[in-house]
Amino acid sequence: MRKSLADPKLSMYLKLVVPTTRTYVLALIGIVGLMIYLLNSMLWRVDHFNTLSPGITKNLQEMIGTNGIFAVFASMYYFFIFATNLALVIISAYFAPYYGKHKTSPWLYIVGIYLVWFVDMIFYVIYPVAPPIRYNSGVVRIRQNYMPWSDTLIGMKYNAFPSGHIMYLTCGLYIGMREKIKKLELWYLINLILTSFVVLYLGEHYIHDLVSGFIVALSIMGIFIPYAEMKGFLALPKEVLEICGQDYMR
Repeated sequence: MRKSLADPKLSMYLKLVVPTTRTYVLALIGIVGLMIYLLNSMLWRVDHFNTLSPGITKNLQEMIGTNGIFAVFASMYYFFIFATNLALVIISAYFAPYYGKHKTSPWLYIVGIYLVWFVDMIFYVIYPVAPPIRYNSGVVRIRQNYMPWSDTLIGMKYNAFPSGHIMYLTCGLYIGMREKIKKLELWYLINLILTSFVVLYLGEHYIHDLVSGFIVALSIMGIFIPYAEMKGFLALPKEVLEICGQDYMR
């Protein structure tokens, strides 16, 4: 029998998982991390940055054009849909263990996502890379033209490598793959492909950023999650596993 959102067991599962000390501690870490990120983005000044070839972006802009419906869609997708997907990754971490097969602890998934975020920030500091739109590369700054206000909300301007967009979507894809939830896998796979195309077209990233972001995120999640689970780190309590069902796989 398929589990629905109206399933009383799901309500019981969430009551045992969400309002816990572990959840509150991880939420606090996330808030503090976000504050540090925002503070750093306001105070951090880059004297030297690296660049790569903007050839793919130029070719895409020449083929598709820099005005019209797709330009508007890409600009809105980059800003709004990614923010939505970022929230969905956290939601997936909490719901996937209930609907999925493996029953990995949601807190473990979130710690893995935090590790990806931490590594992402380290790269930005030690190896700042300016995307094509941040220097005189010859590409059209499409998003800034259609949504000039959006740039004021992006504090770190030289953070192309690796792509945070790809890294966090890869975390969602990993959760779907590990829990064997096909619809979740498909959702993140489609968004990975679409996001890759959009950020290249807009000049927000290079192809190297996308490949490295995918590899780094998948490596962190793929190594940390199984190892931490094997060690029993942040494991789900027995009563929660019983609520999840009998398809628990360890």
